[in-house]
Amino acid sequence: MSIQTIGIILCFVVFVVLMMKRICPMAVAYPLMALAIAIIAGIPLLNQDRGFFSTLMESGAVRNSSHVAVLLISAWLGGMMTVTGISKRIVKLAAELGGDKPFLVTILVIIAVAACMTTISGLGAVVMLGTIAVPIMINVGVPGIVAASAFLFAYAIGLTVNMGNWAYFSSITTATFDDVKTFALILMGVTAAVTVIAMIYMFKRNGVKFSWADRSAEPKDDCEFDDTKVPIASLFTPLIPLVLVIFTDIGTNASFFIAIMYCIITLCVFSKQYKLSDMLNRILMKSATVGLTGAAIVLVQSVLCGVLVEVLSTAEVTAALKGIVASIFPKTQIAFIMFFAILAPLALFRGPTNIWGVGASIATLLVSIGVLPPTAVMAAYISCERTQVISDPTNTHNIWISGYVGSDTITLLKKVLPWSWLMSAIGVTIAGMMFF
Repeated sequence: MSIQTIGIILCFVVFVVLMMKRICPMAVAYPLMALAIAIIAGIPLLNQDRGFFSTLMESGAVRNSSHVAVLLISAWLGGMMTVTGISKRIVKLAAELGGDKPFLVTILVIIAVAACMTTISGLGAVVMLGTIAVPIMINVGVPGIVAASAFLFAYAIGLTVNMGNWAYFSSITTATFDDVKTFALILMGVTAAVTVIAMIYMFKRNGVKFSWADRSAEPKDDCEFDDTKVPIASLFTPLIPLVLVIFTDIGTNASFFIAIMYCIITLCVFSKQYKLSDMLNRILMKSATVGLTGAAIVLVQSVLCGVLVEVLSTAEVTAALKGIVASIFPKTQIAFIMFFAILAPLALFRGPTNIWGVGASIATLLVSIGVLPPTAVMAAYISCERTQVISDPTNTHNIWISGYVGSDTITLLKKVLPWSWLMSAIGVTIAGMMFF
């Protein structure tokens, strides 16, 4: 093992620890890690053809530009749904359809929240929907901790088919957008099926009882309209881009733009509270602001991760790491499945199987070295994302919702981890069968 190999590995370990302990945020860690690795690998800092500052950082920053465009316009649509009250109305209508049947209400609320989460994102969106969905479930007798679990499951279902996230997964792993789409749709079915089983189990185990969520911290509401006056036609807005991408040849960005136009037209035609001039001038701009606020972290992370990918893809780094990485990671289908299925909980606490945390750099390294196919890496990490999104106590949405129902993140972790781990294990098994 060369000095360079040891140095790069130590660099990885140091930054992994810093990120896991939240000493250094990912937005700072990625470019610093890229710089440190470049220096250790002997890549010149200033060179017209291949210097870190003169070439690699520039090309890396725009490496994921097409995927960033998807994130931007999808965030815009998500902001539109928030500002106009569409998201609120979807969840409330689901509750109305469920009547006074706790299990039916819960399932319908899960479907409604999942539909919204296909488009909107960020803590603001979670809090906005959570303060509607969770009390609805609690008010019909669902225990607070079960209501919180149901909301997290719904969140995971929706995020699985959030096309802004598809763009991020594609940029990290270099898997094609179509490959991400195919596997994500399958994984959504797995996540939904396990969610139903989990809800049946939790209802039988916990029964129905009335408890009340803590309303001490009400969120800032970006909605400007009476959500009860949202027309039925507008409620299909979050499904428009998904349907267009799956069943037509319309591009991803175009599908989001069509959804935005559909939203504006249906609101203005079927409801008097929405004025076309206001929608085209002020509301469109506010929607962009609200949406981009929620997606800002992902956008920055996607851009800066491109710099790290660029450095890890150089011949110097590849040559230094290929041998040791190849010896650690699985080489057979069964080993691949067992490796990622067993280690899925390492997605907790921003760990190595978390594609939104330390795992992003590891996934990038695996692809750059060529140890695993990009599709296999993509599918494994999206599968492990089930554990992270639903169970990670460090997630701001887990912290918020556990406090909202008067619980804590560790209690919530114990409640949902067996189910999220099962989702991840099934997903990894399917990934191994499809791509390995």
